[in-house]
Parts: sequence; C-alpha cells; structure tokens
Amino acid sequence: MRFADIWRTNKARALLFLPAFPFRKRLYGRAFDRVLANAVSIPCQVRTLSGTIREQRVERINLLKIDVEGAEMEVLAGIEECHWPLVRQIAMEVAPANKRHVSALLDQLHLLGFGHVTVESMFGGTSNLDDAISCTVYAVRGRGGGTASQRR
Repeated sequence: MRFADIWRTNKARALLFLPAFPFRKRLYGRAFDRVLANAVSIPCQVRTLSGTIREQRVERINLLKIDVEGAEMEVLAGIEECHWPLVRQIAMEVAPANKRHVSALLDQLHLLGFGHVTVESMFGGTSNLDDAISCTVYAVRGRGGGTASQRR
C-alpha cells in the first residue's frame, strides 16, 4: 500500500500513519507478504495514447489526467508530436521514482506550448523534488510564459 493511496482515501488516517510509513515493511512485512502471495496476474492490452486518439478520432483533449502509479513517463512517450496540440491542460501525478525527471518534463511542456506549468506536493503547496512523496504537475496551454525557474 502506498502512502498516496491512504492519503486519497482518508487524510486523517494518513497523518497518523505518516511517522511509521518508512518502516512499514519491517512493521507489517508478513501481512504484506500474505496479501501478495495471493496476487493474480491479469493480461491486458496496452496501447499508446496516440493510438487511442487515432482510433477514437479525438479532436481535442480539454484535460489529460494521468495517474498511472509510476508509468507517467511511458504515457507521455506514447503521445506523438502531432497529437500534443490537441491537449489543452494536463494534471499528472508523478511518483517519487520519477521526480528526478520533473525539471526536464517542465521544460518539455513549455516547449510544447504549455505556458503555465506548476508542480505541487500531494499535500498542497510547493513540492520538494527530493522527498519520497508523489507530486502533481499541472500544465495549461498558452497562458503565462516566463523563464523555466519562474514557472516552477
């Protein structure tokens, strides 16, 4: 179980678990092992976003919401250059493992025409890119501008 999942379902409970969360594997290891022992793998078809845009003949995407538990960069890689102009806004959760890519991502979004790009902590406010908590990247096409450091 991820802290972000607890936070989304019950913020009060999440705050109670926060001090113990880094030690969860030691505290709850056997219980997690029992749950995972019964895990079932389900095959599924994976498609790129551009493939879906073509297949469904999408003409405009007002809000692209991405919450894929660590596969954010793969989703973005599945958007072909010709489809980026269709996207008006983005709200994307970035897993802690991908936070090292956020600076490059912000620059890429700016080059793609997103004038207002921000990063927030899942708790609200400014995100610390060095911590182990997910963050959210918001991007809006054609607003604002400024330098990359001003947009962050």
